[in-house]
Amino acid sequence: MSKVSRIASVGLVLLVTLPALAAEGRTPIWLPGTTITSDGRYVVTRNLTGGAGIPLIDIRADRVDLDLNGFTLDGAGADTAIVISGNQPTEIVIRDGLIVGCPRAIERPAGLPVASTIVIEDLQIRDAPNTAIYLYDVENPVVRRVNLTNSADAVGNGIEIDGPAVFKNGIIEHNTIRSFFHGIRVVRASAFAIRHNRIETPFGHGITVDRCVGCLIEKNTISDADNDGIILWAQSNGCKVYNNVVHRGEVHGIHIGEDCFDNLILDNVIRESGWGGSPVPGVGNSDGLIVEGHRNHIERNTVNYNDRCGILLLGSDNTYGRNVARGNDPLPTGLCAAVFPCGGLAPPDSCDVGPGNTSWVDNLIPFLL
Repeated sequence: MSKVSRIASVGLVLLVTLPALAAEGRTPIWLPGTTITSDGRYVVTRNLTGGAGIPLIDIRADRVDLDLNGFTLDGAGADTAIVISGNQPTEIVIRDGLIVGCPRAIERPAGLPVASTIVIEDLQIRDAPNTAIYLYDVENPVVRRVNLTNSADAVGNGIEIDGPAVFKNGIIEHNTIRSFFHGIRVVRASAFAIRHNRIETPFGHGITVDRCVGCLIEKNTISDADNDGIILWAQSNGCKVYNNVVHRGEVHGIHIGEDCFDNLILDNVIRESGWGGSPVPGVGNSDGLIVEGHRNHIERNTVNYNDRCGILLLGSDNTYGRNVARGNDPLPTGLCAAVFPCGGLAPPDSCDVGPGNTSWVDNLIPFLL
């Protein structure tokens, strides 16, 4: 055998025995039911279709960059498209593809040790009837530029960040969410940002913030929620609800719960609460901005043409000023005044029920003389 032939033979053997790597050293994934057990960079190289009982991709390593590479993960009966089931992952990135037909698109399940960072970005998720993105006990979750849509109302949420073990710091931004139960739900977070999202026709609330401290809810647009557009609940304190647009929330536009303190509600536009969603509109039980908590500051909000009270203050020691409220309780039914003793404010555009609420009297709201 010539020297050239021997070299060619050795090269062929090496080519066969080396592991298959995609460009830039990424490991290709082409089979449904793939389990990732080693840290590294992975790329999907064809559409994956799965069956019931197992995820399409199971991430069990600690540091993984998974590029769906524009391909489709089709559940076709699988419970979850991608599950992050590693013991204690420190940095997981999932990006750039379409996930369709799975009850859950991406999940970090409950019952596992706390994960550090999970980043989900640049995805399309369609027809996920359960919670599409569910991250439990993740210290730094990031979900951005994801389009989540359902053809019918789902029983689960679009994006849910949950878990009791840690106060989570993260970002949910620049997502579009349509026809889920709650659009976004965040539980037990600190310094968490929910910003620049568009949420359409949620069956429940548009944005739910539950037991969160120092969070930012900024520049979101919520349309036609069947419940509240934005709700702060269960000791969500020191948050800023700023520059959001809430249109046609069926129950309330923005709702600050009774045990929520020291929040700033600033520069929001709230319109037509009670005139959209699934219950019968125009029955007089939907307020534009309702504040049940205490020591909150309400400023420069525009609250017009809502089904009952424009701005309703039920809590105590709140301050308010430079708000605009016009044309509320438009039928008119008079229910804002009939249900609540509105003090010195003129229903239905404003109603102050709680003790110790104060204003510097420059609201553009009719006052009783």
